[in-house]
Amino acid sequence: MKERKKQQKGITLVALVITIIILLILAGISISALTNQGLFTQAQNAKNLTEEKTAEENEILTNYLDQMNAIIGGKYTAYAVGDQVTVGGESFYVIKASGTNEEKVTLLAEKNLDISALTQSDSADIVDFASECYWASIEGITYPYDLNGLPTLADTDAIAIARAYGIKKGGTGRLMTIDEAVSLGADDSSYSCQNCPDWLKSKNFWLSIAANAESVRRFAGTYGSMASGKVGWGADHYGIRPVIEISKSLIL
Repeated sequence: MKERKKQQKGITLVALVITIIILLILAGISISALTNQGLFTQAQNAKNLTEEKTAEENEILTNYLDQMNAIIGGKYTAYAVGDQVTVGGESFYVIKASGTNEEKVTLLAEKNLDISALTQSDSADIVDFASECYWASIEGITYPYDLNGLPTLADTDAIAIARAYGIKKGGTGRLMTIDEAVSLGADDSSYSCQNCPDWLKSKNFWLSIAANAESVRRFAGTYGSMASGKVGWGADHYGIRPVIEISKSLIL
């Protein structure tokens, strides 16, 4: 009897060992199959892609929240007309009030431009407004006419130079309009700028308004008046003093 029990016990252990060996072989085969099919690699790639997309979504959400906070909380700096600011090492005056909910501000260059360098200068160039009256052929045009929105004939024209300067400063550029000059104290009915602030009267510069098919308005601050100058008749002591619109983040 004892001998038979020992034999039965021995058989049970052998069966267990064989079973374990078979399970190990199957496990090895399964792992090998998974590895060969690149499932682990694919799973890791999927994980990395998910993390990247999550980071992108978080960044977008943060930007949206920042914009909402700017609108609701008013996080931008407020500027009043006449405030003097610095952009890219050059000085400007605010010509349109901008509140805490507005991300951009409209500025007038302190000085006229040195055209070759596209920089403000105490010895800035005196220039003719344009090489010719490129607006005169527009059908149905009525005067006064704001030329800021028109393409110019050459990069030597006043508005083209003002645009290039605005881009250089990280925003948009143009010339001042009559309405803006009036908002700063000029009297368009009497052509006077006697009541304008000193910082505006410090330079003589071209405006963007065509008075007729031959002439463009100009701001003669040092002479205390505004007038029209004929294109092609010489510079007559007027330069390019750009107006730019930029993000407040560019102000130092």
